[in-house]
Amino acid sequence: MTATQSGGTTTVVLYGGYFAHAGTTTGFGDLYISTTGWQVSTPSADGHDALDQFTNTEGWNYVVSCQNQKLYPLDNFDFINGTSGSKLTDPSTWTIGAAGRTAQAWTGGYFPGSQLPGVVTAVWDQSAETLTFTFPDVGPVDQLGFHWTMACGNDVIEGQGHTVPEPGTLLLLGFGLAGLGLYRRRAVRK
Repeated sequence: MTATQSGGTTTVVLYGGYFAHAGTTTGFGDLYISTTGWQVSTPSADGHDALDQFTNTEGWNYVVSCQNQKLYPLDNFDFINGTSGSKLTDPSTWTIGAAGRTAQAWTGGYFPGSQLPGVVTAVWDQSAETLTFTFPDVGPVDQLGFHWTMACGNDVIEGQGHTVPEPGTLLLLGFGLAGLGLYRRRAVRK
């Protein structure tokens, strides 16, 4: 997964072999966003979410609907459960299932009339094995956390956004460091 921002738009690209055959087997889930980063409730030793659960303690604020291409505030907690297709209506009752996949938010969690303005897309590219979401910025990318799963809930892509300096910024930094090096060399020679 990569997350980038440019011109008031956030782009999240999901990569994987699943996207080579996705539309023929199971559907696409919505993209859930946390503005306070990726707060894993049950981290494993390597820092990942060992059980891949979507819990009410992880601070999810927005959802990008893959079904109708809209951005919503996450205000209802009425999610479709990826494994059983049932609804997870009360976040206080979310539990971990025997298969470790039952508490997955697949779609929903918003009121239909609460969508936010702006252009939203979810584009599946079968040959590139990607699913790309674009939506208006809801916060700095390095402060965002993301959660996505397919309709069956078998696999989950979750993570934290990180800021990567643009090439122009790196070039300016390089010139600045080179200038400091020259200045220091001249100061030493005196």
